[in-house]
Amino acid sequence: MKTFLVHYTRLRERKEFIDFQFSKFGIQAEVIADYDKDDLSTAQIDSFYEKNKTLYESKIRPLWDTQQFKYRELNMPEISCTVKHFEAIRRASKADSPYSLILEDDIVFVEDFTERFKANLEATPDDWDAIFIGSGCGEWFQQTKLDKATRVNENCFLMDHPATNCAEAYLIKKDTAKQVYEEAKPFHLISDWELAYQLYALKTKVYWWYPSLIEQGSKNGMFESTLDLGQRG
Repeated sequence: MKTFLVHYTRLRERKEFIDFQFSKFGIQAEVIADYDKDDLSTAQIDSFYEKNKTLYESKIRPLWDTQQFKYRELNMPEISCTVKHFEAIRRASKADSPYSLILEDDIVFVEDFTERFKANLEATPDDWDAIFIGSGCGEWFQQTKLDKATRVNENCFLMDHPATNCAEAYLIKKDTAKQVYEEAKPFHLISDWELAYQLYALKTKVYWWYPSLIEQGSKNGMFESTLDLGQRG
């Protein structure tokens, strides 16, 4: 399995902590360090991100409330984060591995991560295209979504679309990554929402593991969030 880390290079404290965790669990990750918000050129932004109200709304409409989530332009931190995610997905599509793990730089692993990861993966049906393994938006959001999901076993749920739970930690198969990357450029939504739309449009099978194996440090108080507005509800 390949592992990719979406990282904003100015956040040295996060990098030190994630490196400590990687060492602890024997994880070797390829860092997505390009496309920091401070370094993106106008040409790069235009090649990845399209400000288009019609296409934005066409992606929101099948999955979310268009009255609640009205069109807006993404800010620079959001654009950078989304570009980095899809660069990770692009690399996953070319990796010498049937699937990859994509992580954000504010994650916190559970203590028994390795054992639970192996057990959950073995218990997940082979037909998965993506698996979300983090706590994402938190317990309330998880329970709301899981109440409508199909329980496969004690820790695995087949999700209805939209099927992302933020994007701090997810597995994606190589073929799925290739399709998602090809269809998502240019993107119109923030990373986890654009990914949610593409997984929906491609009719993929998405599973969640619960209890989660990873928390977001920017949601549990360990780190400050670097996304100014967000696009989650």
